[in-house]
Amino acid sequence: MLLKVGFSQEEINNNKHRHRVDRAKRRLSSSLHGSLPSLVNIASPGALSAITDTDTATATTPAATTKKKRKRKTRRTVSQLMSDHCEARKAKEKEEMSYFEAVEEYKSQRSLPKKQRRSAQTIVDAINQKNNTNVKESTVRHRVKQGIEDSAPCRGRKGVVKGELRDAILSGLRSYIALENANRSTMPNQQKLIKVLDKVVEQLGIKHPDKLFGRMKRDIANEIAVTTTNTTMEKRRLVWSTYNNINIWFEQMKKELIELGFARAVTTEDVNVVGELVFHPGQLDRILNIDESEVSTDGTSKLTGGRPVTEYCSRESSISGAEGSNKSGYWLI
Repeated sequence: MLLKVGFSQEEINNNKHRHRVDRAKRRLSSSLHGSLPSLVNIASPGALSAITDTDTATATTPAATTKKKRKRKTRRTVSQLMSDHCEARKAKEKEEMSYFEAVEEYKSQRSLPKKQRRSAQTIVDAINQKNNTNVKESTVRHRVKQGIEDSAPCRGRKGVVKGELRDAILSGLRSYIALENANRSTMPNQQKLIKVLDKVVEQLGIKHPDKLFGRMKRDIANEIAVTTTNTTMEKRRLVWSTYNNINIWFEQMKKELIELGFARAVTTEDVNVVGELVFHPGQLDRILNIDESEVSTDGTSKLTGGRPVTEYCSRESSISGAEGSNKSGYWLI
């Protein structure tokens, strides 16, 4: 083709000209978004910039490029993060259960005569289909052959805290949270648990106990729960909340609202009114809630920025106070 457009055989043998033509074709291809003309005319080897499209039928107009909108990143809440860790832990336990089941069946089949055995692949496929897991046949065979089938396979290198030591610390972490709940003391938050864990492993030379706690927290995510709100009633409030006290308070509040002109008593003509008072137009906007813990006239909070304190509790419903917290202590309804 180069001979037809004026190149000599010596120039064709020189790859320099061929590369220049290839670069010109790529530039033209990118400008036409992949649509190349059927023929490229080159006037002379020294005038490669004079490339013209002789087949206008195949040429297309470059389309306007639209800027891709970047997806906004969002941060998971504490509850969402703990829920994801819990689901991941359940999935991991399911995989480990299937692995040990496959190991036990494979070891029992090895004791049978060869013609009566089931292959490792058949065993693993049946267990994976039953439990909806993804155990590998090669993992089962190799670990049984090496004699390390008693421990479940895990990814990555082994950490400083491993084996029986790790199991003991995890057990202690679970027990510590449960005992704090059972004693009805303040729920342990993350900072407190990290300090306790740091004292336990300080002899191991671990510089970042917060990262160690994050990994261990994922390992017991299905046994603990997090809370950032106060959902229980203080004992003094519970003792006060009798029928007589509430009735006296309500009657006094009703009397004051009528006397101050905020509302009027319900009559027989008020058919669709729920309650014992009818508030005058615009009067509800004048009623503000101010208590001993917050002085706010527009409903906003004086505490701005940051994240709420995360507190941990046991998921065992048998432990009294496991799912309740209060600034004054554990008092359940």
